[in-house]
Order: sequence, then C-alpha cells, then structure tokens
Amino acid sequence: LGGPPQEWTLDILLEYCALHCFGGAASHLMQFYPALLQVCQSQLQSPGLTRTTDMSLQLLQLLTAHAPSPAALRQAGEVVAPLFRLWAASFDPWSTRSAFQYPVPPMLGLFGSWHACHPQDFVMQAPAVLSGCTARAATMLAASCKHARPVGLRTSILAAALALVETGGLDDAFLRELIQSCNEVVLAIQRSDISVKLTQTLQAMKSSLSAKLPVTVRSHSELQCCLVPPELRKNLLKEDGSLDDTAVVRWFFSHLASWLKQLSGRGLDPQAFLAAVSEQVREALRNGGL
Repeated sequence: LGGPPQEWTLDILLEYCALHCFGGAASHLMQFYPALLQVCQSQLQSPGLTRTTDMSLQLLQLLTAHAPSPAALRQAGEVVAPLFRLWAASFDPWSTRSAFQYPVPPMLGLFGSWHACHPQDFVMQAPAVLSGCTARAATMLAASCKHARPVGLRTSILAAALALVETGGLDDAFLRELIQSCNEVVLAIQRSDISVKLTQTLQAMKSSLSAKLPVTVRSHSELQCCLVPPELRKNLLKEDGSLDDTAVVRWFFSHLASWLKQLSGRGLDPQAFLAAVSEQVREALRNGGL
C-alpha cells in the first residue's frame, strides 16, 4: 500500500474477508494471507485509539479465527503473539483510565476468538508467549470483563482465561475476578431486554434520516460468531446470524460447571465457589450440571 491503509480500504477488506468466511470459502483467502496480515501489521505498528486500528484488529481477528491451514494460523500467530505479550505486560484492567495504546474491546475479541476457534493452539502457544506469567494473564482476562460490553465477548474471554488456568495458573486472585465477572455476566443478561428496546428505538429514529450509511452487517455477525467454538455456533445463533446472548450464557455456565468439577482434584472446592457467587450464578451453574 506504500503507507498506512486508508479507512475505506479496511472497510472493504473486512467485508470481503467476512463474506468468504461466512460462505465457507476461507481457504480462498490463503493466497492473500501474507498481504492481508501485512496490512494489519502496518497499522498496528503505529497504534492509536482510532477506527482504523479497530478495523485492523477486527480483520486480524477474522484471519486468525478462520485460518484455513496450519501455515495460515502460524502466519497469523506471528502478528497476534506480540500483541498478546504486549497486552499482558502493559494493560491494567483495574485502572479506570488505562494508558494502553490499543483499543481494548477489539483486542479482547482477538484473544477470545483465538481460543474459541483454535483452543489447542491457544493452550500451546499462549503460555510460551507469556514467559511464565500465565497466572497473571488469566487473572487479567477475567478482570477485563468490565471493559467488554457484549455478553458474547465477556464469555469468550472468560473461557480463554479458564483455559490458561488449566496450564497452571490457578490462584486466589483469579478466583476473585472470576466470581465478580460471572456475577456481571448475569447482570448483563438481565439488562439486555432494556438494551434491545433502546436499540430498536434508535433504529427507528435512524430510519427517518434521508441519508444512510451502509451497515456492515456481515462482518459484525461474523466477528460475533468467531467468539464461540465453531461446532457450537448453530446452537448459539439467532435467525439473523447474531449471537443469542441467553444461549451463550447457558453454554458458558455449563462449560464453567465442567471446569469446576475437573479442577476439584487440584484443590478447588466447587461448593465453596458456589457459596461465593450470587444466587443467579449459583442457579446457572446448577442448571449447567454442577
């Protein structure tokens, strides 16, 4: 491109790649992976809290999630791994005004999709990238829920945190953040009806405008789909292709219940965990099989 990509260039590339991924033709992108990843990297080398950086991270998220071969995943990983290392070393999820130089939600979406779509690669590569800081990174992921508004994004990064803990990062700090984030996920679902009604009202207002910008529906839906395991997507999607928040939360608490039972042999008491969470989370875990 001879310089940083223009905003409209990334819009087109994001939608183009999303159409291929949605149509099951991600393999057709294989020949373009080096060039597409170079586009992402050229922007992310000079980060900022801009829409261009947002879209670069989203494009990287699609390329990572839908990598059609081990070679493509390895190429994407060469861009993702330094970002994950930088995030773990410099982001402060407990600060109200973080000085982190990248937009946080799309960065979290990238990490959540990496785990959701390639869990074995995530579990193998992430600890090596973190160089012994796995426990802290798992706690940071759990604490980062407060920076993620969509329910699907919250559950995705929590699932990634659980996977990191299985590699040897379980401690009291992580459990505290996990408990708080689980409580917040349930509250987010309870508020979702209000959000839906507000969105419908805003859409009705926009429909009265004479000039309308095109809505990037395909890429938005595909980025949501990347946040959940591919084999579960058909059970977690609405008819319009967006994630069903209620179904996603039901899946997550079933996954968490299995995780708690699995780690009971490592000193984690599932009943003590149940006693520490809210009644709504307790009920969700029991419905999930705990």
